[in-house]
Amino acid sequence: MNKIYYDWNTAYDVSLEPNFSPGQALLGYIVKHFFEKRINVISFNFMRGDENYKKHWSNDCTANMSIYYEGD
Repeated sequence: MNKIYYDWNTAYDVSLEPNFSPGQALLGYIVKHFFEKRINVISFNFMRGDENYKKHWSNDCTANMSIYYEGD
């Protein structure tokens, strides 16, 4: 069983309410759920992007790279 949680695209329109962060609230509930249900997640992958909220919730960073090759 893969014990990596992939968090993808929890964005919203900040012009609606610049000081409200439903994504942060959702993230908190997800982490709380993992602890309460004793779900052993070994990695929480925020996927690509270097937004500040990811640094707030993280203690480590992994670089993602893409390599494209167009052969002859």
